Amino acid sequence: MDEASQQPGVCSAVPAFGADFGADFAAHDVALPALSIHFAVPRATTLTWRVSADGTLRVYGARIWLTRARSPYDHWLNPGDMLRVHRGERLWLSADDINDTDHTPDAATRRPLARVTLTSAWRQPSFASVAVERLAAWLDLRVLRVLRVLRVLRVLRVLRVLRVLRVLRVLRVLRVLRVLRILRRAR
Repeated sequence: MDEASQQPGVCSAVPAFGADFGADFAAHDVALPALSIHFAVPRATTLTWRVSADGTLRVYGARIWLTRARSPYDHWLNPGDMLRVHRGERLWLSADDINDTDHTPDAATRRPLARVTLTSAWRQPSFASVAVERLAAWLDLRVLRVLRVLRVLRVLRVLRVLRVLRVLRVLRVLRVLRVLRILRRAR
């Protein structure tokens, strides 16, 4: 075996048995999975975004103008620039179109498209949020079942009303027939 692999702490990702799990373990900690959202920012439009988790916004292709809610500053981000964003923050993004002097349709296809990637650490949903989602789905099913039952009851009610109307018609016809019998006897 290679000599470097025999030396403790040189190549190992996990500290030796019985070692302190302090700074040495943190230095070799594995990165958590990340969630990345990629989207294009069309020219002459402004996109708004509410950030759902702390993360990093990175710009590709063309320059982006970014405005944050409750911030007096605007940010011009060139391709390759990164900006930290925080959960709950509202962002407005638009692509830089100021320096364009050539407005022919061919020039629009030659210009690079502004692209943005928002990357945040993926976190497993908490038990409470999963429980709330399942409860909401269960309640939705219950509501749908109740509505289905109400529809059936409404249909039955309509059928009952129709039956009553038929009975009333029959009764009217019988009354008319009685009246006609009485009139025949009277002649």
